[in-house]
Amino acid sequence: MPSASHDRLSVRVTLLTASSLTVMAGAAITPALPAMRERFADVPGAGLWVRLVLTMPALFIVLWAPVAGVIADRFGRKPLVVGSVLLYAVAGGSGCVANSIPALLVGRAFLGIAVGGIMTGVLALIADYLEGRSRASFMGLQGAVMAFGGVVFLMAGGVLADIHWRAPFLVYLAAAPVLPMTLVILVEPKREAPPANATESGPRLAVGSLAVVYAFGALLQIAFYVLPVQLPFLLQADMGVGPRGTGLAMSAGALCGAVMGILYGRIHARLSFRSIVGVAFTAMGIGYMIVAGARDFRQVLAGMALGGTGFGLMMPNLNVWLTSVAPAAARGRAFGGLTTCVFSGQFLSPFVSQPLVARLGLSATFGVVGVALVTIALSYTVGRRLYTMARPAAT
Repeated sequence: MPSASHDRLSVRVTLLTASSLTVMAGAAITPALPAMRERFADVPGAGLWVRLVLTMPALFIVLWAPVAGVIADRFGRKPLVVGSVLLYAVAGGSGCVANSIPALLVGRAFLGIAVGGIMTGVLALIADYLEGRSRASFMGLQGAVMAFGGVVFLMAGGVLADIHWRAPFLVYLAAAPVLPMTLVILVEPKREAPPANATESGPRLAVGSLAVVYAFGALLQIAFYVLPVQLPFLLQADMGVGPRGTGLAMSAGALCGAVMGILYGRIHARLSFRSIVGVAFTAMGIGYMIVAGARDFRQVLAGMALGGTGFGLMMPNLNVWLTSVAPAAARGRAFGGLTTCVFSGQFLSPFVSQPLVARLGLSATFGVVGVALVTIALSYTVGRRLYTMARPAAT
């Protein structure tokens, strides 16, 4: 149950700071991708391998997050977060000295393990510490802080990438000062012991209720990660925009997402989880279509801003939605499952977008993804309305 100690400003700041680390898993090195491809141009399939350096953490988040969820429920949230932050600093910074794509991929794999632990542990702590509207508002604030962190780290990555393609990996060392904060400030919440006749597996998760949340998490990230994977190459090829411009464009979306995160608590007070899905996916889809048809950099910024608005609404919406259907004693596993689905989408994104790029080109790929997002939004909204009309008693 929530307690006064959990409401301390220092605890909240620590949770928000640790959350901001997860956004760097891919974002920080995005502006360096074209230069990295040039460095390893002699490697067969360098274009795809470099994109996988960006998304490799996602694969290992997928593999590790369910394990992290079990650890969080059985052994505690705090140990999971502290150990993961330590691994994050070591694995993330390893790119500064890696001399080959395999070495980069190994470091990124361990970074994924760290991010999976941080995300699962922090989300479970927030759900344990807070309830009701306070939880919704704080998760919205968490999304905003992560988005603002994305602005800072993307801009920093753009500036550092102009110096050297390795330099953006230095950003991951920001985890070093976060480590003592998690060790000293975080408090392991007291959870009710399971009843004597409970099964060893603990509370059952409502798989049917979670499936929709998980599916939207995966779809959201497949679409979203088209931006960091493909946007640098679109801007370079069509507009001659370099790493700093890429960082600025990504930051425009992150900044608008941060604003929506701050407003999420108020928006959710007026709109249901399902209504927010329709609004968010529509905003993202239209934003992608604007990017697809952009003729100058300002139009790209406009599309990124609108797309970021939708993304900024969706992430806290998924997190709060999940807490409403997952029992307290199983939240680690529930958030581990969501983390797996979210980062499955990130890892799969280049495998979805790259064939489209090869067949249709970069601009058309953004258009296709935009149309798909709007179609999903309309189909889900209409489908839910028809279902409600057919079964008025359904909740």
